[in-house]
Amino acid sequence: MKILIEKEISAEVFMLLMEIGKATERKDIISVVRLAAEKGGELSPDVLCRELLNDRPEIVGRTVLNRCCNERLMKWSDDDQFTHLTPTGEYAAETGIHYQAMRNIYEIVYYDKGLVPCLLDCKDTGQSDFNSKENKNPSLRPYDVNNDVKNNLTEPISFKFPGKNEEIKVFSIETNGGRSDSGKKLKISYTLSDDGTNELMFSGEIKGKLSNLEYTFPEGFKSILKSIKRYNDWDSKSENLTVHFSDLTNDYEKRNFLQKISEKIVDDDYFCKEALDSVTIIGIPVFPKTLEDAQEWFMWLLKNELNDYLEEDQYQEYSEKIRQKFGHFEEDLDIPDSQELAEFIRQESAEKIPDKYWYLVAPVDLRKMEV
Repeated sequence: MKILIEKEISAEVFMLLMEIGKATERKDIISVVRLAAEKGGELSPDVLCRELLNDRPEIVGRTVLNRCCNERLMKWSDDDQFTHLTPTGEYAAETGIHYQAMRNIYEIVYYDKGLVPCLLDCKDTGQSDFNSKENKNPSLRPYDVNNDVKNNLTEPISFKFPGKNEEIKVFSIETNGGRSDSGKKLKISYTLSDDGTNELMFSGEIKGKLSNLEYTFPEGFKSILKSIKRYNDWDSKSENLTVHFSDLTNDYEKRNFLQKISEKIVDDDYFCKEALDSVTIIGIPVFPKTLEDAQEWFMWLLKNELNDYLEEDQYQEYSEKIRQKFGHFEEDLDIPDSQELAEFIRQESAEKIPDKYWYLVAPVDLRKMEV
């Protein structure tokens, strides 16, 4: 199954003085934190010099460790005799990725209503002071950064941006900033599959895609069914959506026991705090809701799956094979004999008698002629 979601959003634009870390592969720093990890998370200057710096003076080891502390990878012990890894340092040792810190004013694109990561873009303005002439932007209003923005953006969360091969962490945000009068208009198309893959496509003022997001298909599927008032129709034991035969809209659905549901303007708390513009679920397994639905569905298949002439024993095999599709309804389904089914087919034909009628009648007529 797949869930397809579309939504148009207006994301906010802020100018914020922040310290961020950009993901880099610093082999020199990574080698230090990995050595610390090998030593149980602690590392002293003399051990560093002896095992990694070719027995250089201890002051060199202390300088390197100071750099690691400045980069939030390590912290000095209370007596300044050794350092120990921080959670950021443990992550760097495990993944080989280091977030190199830098402080400036950044223009960010921010949306906190769900469906997408709240930080969608982050551009360095090259400025470090809001009072500089370069930052006298008439479209910016003064903005006091609130706790929600800080909590949504700062570590341990990391962000990747659509259309950019870049990943950052936000270490800190100053209280005073700027807010643009105009936001960024984006269209989002989100595909979530039951095999665990997902992809978020962006178009509009930001273009690109993201994958492997936090939403899971089982939770998303359940939430959408509740939102469109179909959750009570879901049989979790058999993993089928129970439907009336009249709910099936085309031959493909009737033949394959699969349905597509499309809805406009869906209020769903799992994906988004705002209404989704469009939700489509493709490939939902479906099953008859009642015995009457099963009988009507069974008769439709008997009539429409015919594609060759059938002797009586072949018809029995054919009808039994179809009946087996109906699970716990199977034993209660009435199988018409071949001549009854042929008559149903003839009566439903408005004009020329269809070939399917002769598939059932001709073998009987031939047997009579032979007798």
